[in-house]
Amino acid sequence: MKSYLEFEDDFRNEDHFGYVYESFLSVPVSGAYGFSLKSNDGSDLFIGGVRVVDNDRAVGYVEANGFVYLEKGCHPLKLRYFDGYSGEYLLMEWICPKQTYGETVSASCLFVE
Repeated sequence: MKSYLEFEDDFRNEDHFGYVYESFLSVPVSGAYGFSLKSNDGSDLFIGGVRVVDNDRAVGYVEANGFVYLEKGCHPLKLRYFDGYSGEYLLMEWICPKQTYGETVSASCLFVE
């Protein structure tokens, strides 16, 4: 099992496909969280039904960021990704309250029912 949410090795080196990843995000403390999506091509992130990061464009490798206030506990998460052509990459990172740097989201913070 991967210790972080990185899909680069999962892609089949094909073009014109997409993934929708749905789970719950376990938030350790209440506060403002920053999220980053780095992708080639497009991606977006929804938490609790609200779009937090919009990186939904068919271009090469691009990073997009967003912030949201979250209460401690579990929140529905939906991550969408698509590849147009030439290169496949997706990485989701977060910045927890009182942190000054981003880190990959640990698999231990993501779960399904």
